[in-house]
Amino acid sequence: MFQKSISALKIKGVLINISNGAKHKPPCGLILQKTIIKNLPTRQIDLIITYSPKGKQARYPKDIGKSVIILWHEHKISTNGLWCFAYQDENQSFYPRAIIGADFYYPLHDLVVRAKHKLLNKIYGIGLNSKKMLNCPSTEAFWSFTTSSKAFHWLNRTT
Repeated sequence: MFQKSISALKIKGVLINISNGAKHKPPCGLILQKTIIKNLPTRQIDLIITYSPKGKQARYPKDIGKSVIILWHEHKISTNGLWCFAYQDENQSFYPRAIIGADFYYPLHDLVVRAKHKLLNKIYGIGLNSKKMLNCPSTEAFWSFTTSSKAFHWLNRTT
């Protein structure tokens, strides 16, 4: 599905599925880092978008964000930039909302939101009135880093 969506947007991208399967715990620590390295291209990457280690979501996504920052800092992956999602949901007491103080905070134009909903509906099969569609934010927000040292400093300052 991801490949269909990036084709529709006329961009190149890779989505890494880091699942060990439904019966296993998600990998953590060095196993998680090895899985990320194994699945990323060895060439320079323009931009990596990942979970935030500072996020309010479950531990596993935070571990992914932390691992990406560590790997970048240790020169095991190479990218021109890193964006970590910047959302809050107060432990799922409301749908995720963009954090206003994030480095990038983009309220989306109504036409973009409709295009996003159409993409989710046509490619991913998500119902237009479903909970997942309501969960789709109309504002995008990211913590943004152009150097691994800044990301690593932020990681150590915020976790």
